[in-house]
Amino acid sequence: MVGGADVEGLVLAVPGFTAAQRFQVASGKSPYPMIALYEVEADEPQEIWKLTEQLAADMIHTEALDEAAAFIIQPIGPRVEAVPVGSWGCGRRQA
Repeated sequence: MVGGADVEGLVLAVPGFTAAQRFQVASGKSPYPMIALYEVEADEPQEIWKLTEQLAADMIHTEALDEAAAFIIQPIGPRVEAVPVGSWGCGRRQA
C-alpha cells in the first residue's frame, strides 16, 4: 500500500515536482486533519494537472481519497518573514 512518505517519494519522482511536506492540524477547525504541500516548477497551471495524472495509476484508491481536495495556488506578493523587534526593517523583511 502506498501512503505517507511513500507517496512523497512517488510524487517527487515525477519531473517538475521539487519538494513535499506534510502537516497535521494542531489547533483550530479544519475539514482536513492533514495537509500535504507540493512545490512544482511549471510555466502554466495546466502543466501541473498533467503531471498529477501521471501519479493516478500508482495511487491506491481509499475512502480518504474520496474526501481529499486538490488545488493550485500561486503567490500574489513577496514572501515576508519576521525579524527580531528593534532590528532595521520594522519587524519584517522580504525573503
